[in-house]
Amino acid sequence: HATALIVAEYSHDACHWNLTHTLSDWLKQHNVPGIYGIDTRALTKHIREQGAMLGKIVPAGAAESSVPQVNPNDLNLVAEVSLKEPRLFVSHAPPRQGKDGKRMRILAIDCGIKANIIRYFMSKGVELLLVPWDYDFSGEAFDGLFISNGPGDPTQCQKTIGHLRALIERADAPPVFGICLGNQLL
Repeated sequence: HATALIVAEYSHDACHWNLTHTLSDWLKQHNVPGIYGIDTRALTKHIREQGAMLGKIVPAGAAESSVPQVNPNDLNLVAEVSLKEPRLFVSHAPPRQGKDGKRMRILAIDCGIKANIIRYFMSKGVELLLVPWDYDFSGEAFDGLFISNGPGDPTQCQKTIGHLRALIERADAPPVFGICLGNQLL
């Protein structure tokens, strides 16, 4: 999902034991521009002091107008990273029981969930039903709702906000918790 790469140093000697191609080859294959030799600490300090700003990498000799300006705030990045179909994960750990005596089921909205969060839930002995960011979960049975972290602007997730609003307004709403973007959506 990278649109550009800026690094302080780049090693032209690729030597990882599991290497299939170099970083440069990957960037070329995916048409992602990259530059090195940049003082990334100074760049980070500048962004911290001046606030987030748009930027683009223009190759030497190219007209600036030949490189499109991408504004990630105009994109629904969550839709790009979320899974497209629901997926059920069942833990092999001793089951944690829900109110109905069955293995507890957590429904997780995938806004860009990290693999380690899934592993954590599995370590707790629950079922994890992972659903796309815009999934209507009103017909699902679950003991708790988790809204994951993810990229981008929460205002791009109006479908998720609508589903959450409907759930929270219910008198019998289960516990709901989120992290990062998920908390912003709440």
